Amino acid sequence: MGSDRTPQDIRGFLLPWPFSTAHLWSGESTYSQSGPRAGVAQAQGDYDLVIQSTGDMVQDGNINIYSQKAGHVGKSKFVWKHGADTLYYGRDGANVLSYWDIVDASTGSTDYHDISHAIGLPSGEAIALVRERIAGANYRTKIYKRSNAGTYTSINLTSQTNNKPMHGGLCVLPNGDILAAHFVAETTTNRAQVYIHRSQNKGTNWDLVSSEALPDYIDVGGTFGAGNSGYDLARLRIAYAQGQVLLCCGLRAHNTTPANGDIIAQYASTDNGGSFEQVAFTDGGAGFYSFDLLVKNDTFYLTWINTTDEAKILELSHAFVSVDIVRSYATTLEIIGGPVIAGGLTNKHFTTGQMSCWADEDGRFWVSLQDLTNNTMFVGLSDNTVNWYFTGGQGVGSGTAGQTAKWYDIGTANTMITAHAGCSAAGRQIVFHNFKAQGATTTFTASICAAMLGGYSAVTMPQVSSYPQSWDYAGWQYTWLPFDLPNDTGHYTQTGGGTATLGSGKITLSCTTGQTKYYESPSYTVNTPIIIRARLKPTTNTGTLSGGRGFDYRSGDYHAAVYIEHNKLALYDMQASSQVGSHYSFGANAEIDILFAMQQGNVHLWAMVANKTEKQWVLVANTSSLTAGTAILNSRIRFGVLSGLALGATPLDTEWYEFHYSNDTTTGEGLHTGQTNPTQLKGRLYPPTGQFDYISGGMRISTIEGPAYQGDNYNIVPSFDYPIDRVFYQNSPSPKTSWRSNAVGSGTIPEEKIAMFLDTNIANNDDALFGNDLCGVSLTNINFREFEVHRYDASSTSWVNIGTFNNEVYSGTFNRVGPSIICNDAQGPYLQFDECRDWYVILQSGEATVVRKLRTNSEGVFANISTAKKAVLQIADANNADPASGNIKIVPNACTVLMDLKGASLAAVRITIKAQQTNENYFNIGNACIGPVLIPAYQYSRGRGITFDSNVTTDEANDGTQRTRDNQAQGRTYRIAWSEGVDIQDLFVTNANPDYYRFGDNATYTPIAALNNAPTAMLGVIKYAQGPKNALVYLPKITPVQNPTTTTMLNRRMQHALCTIEGPVSLDNVLGDELRDEVMRVGSIVLREVR
Repeated sequence: MGSDRTPQDIRGFLLPWPFSTAHLWSGESTYSQSGPRAGVAQAQGDYDLVIQSTGDMVQDGNINIYSQKAGHVGKSKFVWKHGADTLYYGRDGANVLSYWDIVDASTGSTDYHDISHAIGLPSGEAIALVRERIAGANYRTKIYKRSNAGTYTSINLTSQTNNKPMHGGLCVLPNGDILAAHFVAETTTNRAQVYIHRSQNKGTNWDLVSSEALPDYIDVGGTFGAGNSGYDLARLRIAYAQGQVLLCCGLRAHNTTPANGDIIAQYASTDNGGSFEQVAFTDGGAGFYSFDLLVKNDTFYLTWINTTDEAKILELSHAFVSVDIVRSYATTLEIIGGPVIAGGLTNKHFTTGQMSCWADEDGRFWVSLQDLTNNTMFVGLSDNTVNWYFTGGQGVGSGTAGQTAKWYDIGTANTMITAHAGCSAAGRQIVFHNFKAQGATTTFTASICAAMLGGYSAVTMPQVSSYPQSWDYAGWQYTWLPFDLPNDTGHYTQTGGGTATLGSGKITLSCTTGQTKYYESPSYTVNTPIIIRARLKPTTNTGTLSGGRGFDYRSGDYHAAVYIEHNKLALYDMQASSQVGSHYSFGANAEIDILFAMQQGNVHLWAMVANKTEKQWVLVANTSSLTAGTAILNSRIRFGVLSGLALGATPLDTEWYEFHYSNDTTTGEGLHTGQTNPTQLKGRLYPPTGQFDYISGGMRISTIEGPAYQGDNYNIVPSFDYPIDRVFYQNSPSPKTSWRSNAVGSGTIPEEKIAMFLDTNIANNDDALFGNDLCGVSLTNINFREFEVHRYDASSTSWVNIGTFNNEVYSGTFNRVGPSIICNDAQGPYLQFDECRDWYVILQSGEATVVRKLRTNSEGVFANISTAKKAVLQIADANNADPASGNIKIVPNACTVLMDLKGASLAAVRITIKAQQTNENYFNIGNACIGPVLIPAYQYSRGRGITFDSNVTTDEANDGTQRTRDNQAQGRTYRIAWSEGVDIQDLFVTNANPDYYRFGDNATYTPIAALNNAPTAMLGVIKYAQGPKNALVYLPKITPVQNPTTTTMLNRRMQHALCTIEGPVSLDNVLGDELRDEVMRVGSIVLREVR
């Protein structure tokens, strides 16, 4: 019978269980991965079309691409969805106002914003250039950056203390840098120049790279009159193509003798906008009003308003060819002719009318214009610059385009978009703009606003004709935005005694007990179809699902309403006085978006919590059998507080942001009978090779090779800059390339869990055994202190904690002297010289906690004693604001924890990194070795060898001078052997029962090693690890524990080392017969530390 022969200390190896990414248990893990990128688009069948993906992706944001329409690229279309979603997203056209908000609200005449230009970036972000009046006649040029999630940041480019306009333009260079050019005028000398700013990080930071970009100044003195000199500054545009930067400065000539005073001063640059040469000034024979510069296929295009009812486009072969010369011999193509888009000339230049042109990521050109006759904003597009089409089923532009292709219309010229600039970003068109109002409150008219046109939606506006082209889809007939109170626009009438207050980007309606306050549209023909979108926010916990706040539509003898409480909404049949279907729940007082469609007895209602990205509508209720009333009444719409309620002390308050509708023929085929997803969605054309279409979260796709066929399906799974598979040695053989969690800005990082099955086939259905009760977890290149290890018990379907660990070698008090840390306690550990390199210290004083990285340390005792050499820690990233004294914890960057399972089995193991601060604001693991501990007993012979390799290479010149290069891969090499021989005869008897080692001091700890197993164990270790293919952890000293302790931590550098076994192992017979009574010698085994 074997006996316990456990020595004072044990030596062993932590062997890696063959974990891989296939073993990860996603359902019980909460780990994040830093730097999500677009992975490979994986075709779910044998398809001709290949999809390429690029850009960023959202964490856990799988994307599915579905081919909705067959054909070659240019004809085939796709829709897409997030992996976890049920519904696909189509893409609404630019005549659909999908979201509107205020970017920066003005507060009066001293805070005036004037939009100059805007561009979209491939990442889905957008940049707007704005002239801002800050006080009196003081102006500055300002950048607003819109993230692809719809948030804004701003930066001031420059200030100018005069009243000369500082208009500007933006362009993107091939390397992704952005140029911002704008006028700067000097009032003393009446001279203007152009500043050029450059951003190398997508508009976050800007540098002034040229403060005198033009070869000569522009004279901005004088007044208008025949033969007068000088100019007023107008629009400025800049563009890049063919290695050239084209700059067009819009000027209003003071000389009123030529036919038109809207001229262009044209400049060109070959040094990426650092300096420009003058090309020409247009001669005034034709005017260039509200012009833009576009680029397609590396060619410049100039667009402009030519006359009061005509806009044109002109191709420029390069930046150095004069606009006037090209216009004299080349064909100028018409964008539109018919609608009145500019007012008459004043001093030979236009003063009313506006146009904005831009290119999207597909190379499609867009135009937004104002119809001065019908008081609308309308939109058109062109794929080839020759043929222009206008949305809403209009097709080729004509005099009615401003009525059918409109994206904004409230029926009056006095509540209107003013200056505007469009761009394409995040899969939609974005128009930055100002506005004017006619109501009593005009405080906010100088605000910068953003109108999102079209974009991805799970319910798209219906087609207006069979087999539609991309422009043959419905938009909104009337659009109310909070420029004015609805009744101040003249389109709506107001009823009720509640109060209405116009604010920044909203109106607030407030009603007390019994009060109503709503707005009613004009009446329409009986039984006409309707589509309504409303965005609002209930701000008090009042309202019911049968009355109060909401909107309704009455058509003939049918009447339906949407009523909204503070946290839910429902469809209500007014004739039957009953709710239709279920209700939609949302967070209390959340901002919500509602889509409603009805014709006679058919009605559909969708809703969602409002957002600025794709619209994932949820079907709330629908019916084809609304109750018919007895009276046949004209159609009309109302929104607000439709019926009085008994409210008590809390009023019924609501913020309204948008209310749009289409009626009758403008609804096309309508949505009242619903929409089949994905077949009835408005799909998006697949992009050609080399062009990338934005999808979501920064991810874009392109295509190569053959045609698409309906039903083709592709999955795109994120890859990561710092993926979780890097914790496995087989995926990442260097701990330097690590897994990282998502970073936080500062403070505590949320808890993360990494769970792994022991067997991928069994999963969590049954337990397994490691093969030894003593198991371990070794973590290398880590930056955290607190973690736990759990095992999953399949029989109880629960996690069991098998160890809670604080990875620290010292906890006490300190004093700081600059970057140096000394201990303030009477006792402490001995630190070897430079042992603490790349470790961390947690410094605490009161509420202040900082985590700093250590550069090095001197040898000695880390204690405040006079009888021994003291150790001093040196901080690598010290800060004067750090605590000068307080509590300290020294945290190593690697640790190994050992745990005795005491006979317990497990189906899975989980590492839980507790919520805590780190130096880098994220969690990091370079390698995780998890598995059983093998103890080769008895211990190896004396004479263990340790070699340290600094991995510094030296080059010696002919004169003897030496130059070194640090390869930054230092490491140790160990040599161990059983040179005296090991008697292994007890292992070969028929009924073996050899002596053993335990991890603990009594029989509750099961044996963890058979005495004298060293020769066979080491042979097995090399076979298991496959030599240097797999890394294991060398443990030179394991001190057994005392009951009831079951864990121990090894985190000093000399206590553990992640190693590979180099070379073969040699077993030599010292004496005895084979497999009977042999004494075997184990030759030198080389362990190389993983670098």
